[in-house]
Amino acid sequence: MSFLARSKDTAGTPGRAVDQQQSVDNEDFLFAGQIGVVPATTGGVIRQFVRKTAIADNVATEVFTITTTDESGSNDGGSYFAVIEGMATHGSGPTADAAVMGGQYLFGRALNGAGTPGTNSAVVEGAETAVAASTAATKTITTVTFTVVETSEYIMSVRVTIDLAGTTVTTGTWHGMVTLYYMGFTTPPVVTSIG
Repeated sequence: MSFLARSKDTAGTPGRAVDQQQSVDNEDFLFAGQIGVVPATTGGVIRQFVRKTAIADNVATEVFTITTTDESGSNDGGSYFAVIEGMATHGSGPTADAAVMGGQYLFGRALNGAGTPGTNSAVVEGAETAVAASTAATKTITTVTFTVVETSEYIMSVRVTIDLAGTTVTTGTWHGMVTLYYMGFTTPPVVTSIG
């Protein structure tokens, strides 16, 4: 497959099927050039934007889940590695005092063919900024911590705890990207944002 320029019809004419297919082929070509051609059963990469608002102070709150499929027979095996990058905020809006802390958090999971027992690594902090606060006395952030709770062998609940501080503590938010590298699964994992 190679990249080919799409043909154009006159203005106002609906796209032709051959032109639409070339658009899909071009996207496949560019995608393969970025991460390589990877068969689904061997492995791949998933990127998903995740978001959660109204996070209470110091309460572990689910931001997203990672789900693998309970396949028939003993075909559940595979491994994944999650990279969570984004920002925690305290206060938002054009007229509010605000604080932000950005970071990168990492963990891995492995399952055998029968699916049990699946195991997670501890979540480690790859990097984290200091807090930036417009008015630190009013709103600030002390710490951001991620944890993973195994709700079943096939569903991992990824949670954030934001320690909010200041004289007017409200709620926090998390906005970010999850990059999930996976190998071995018959069906690719699914990353689902909660908010």
